[in-house]
Amino acid sequence: MAFGYAGQILKVNLTTGAVTKVPTQPYVDKKFIGGLALAARIYWEDVPASAKAFDPENCLIFASGWNSGTLGMGSRTTVAMKTPEAIPECFGYSCPGGDFSPELKFAGYDALVVTGKAKSPVYILIQDDKVRIMDASLLWGKGVY
Repeated sequence: MAFGYAGQILKVNLTTGAVTKVPTQPYVDKKFIGGLALAARIYWEDVPASAKAFDPENCLIFASGWNSGTLGMGSRTTVAMKTPEAIPECFGYSCPGGDFSPELKFAGYDALVVTGKAKSPVYILIQDDKVRIMDASLLWGKGVY
């Protein structure tokens, strides 16, 4: 896929353990450019209007912009979801910096979409084409340091 996109979106369902890859192309065009636009498009198409913020049907979307991972400026991640902070609950997002966005792009994905609810604490391990849902029990309750 051209114009800075890796060409794939990674979708992980924590309830079923399903990991699927879908093409980015249907989600981007001349009207939807960048990580925020990609996240918004995924949100509007994948999150049911009836879903509440903490429902398993809600998506937690991590999207990388077209220029992420290049030498240019703007390697930020868009994190989007239906937020419980707004009344009524609605689309919300944040755009933190850091290495996540370029690393996601280097692994071959333009976005990571997480749905469902795991039975126990888990984390998602992405090593290029290998994607695994791993037990995070040993990490549960620890601080950020």
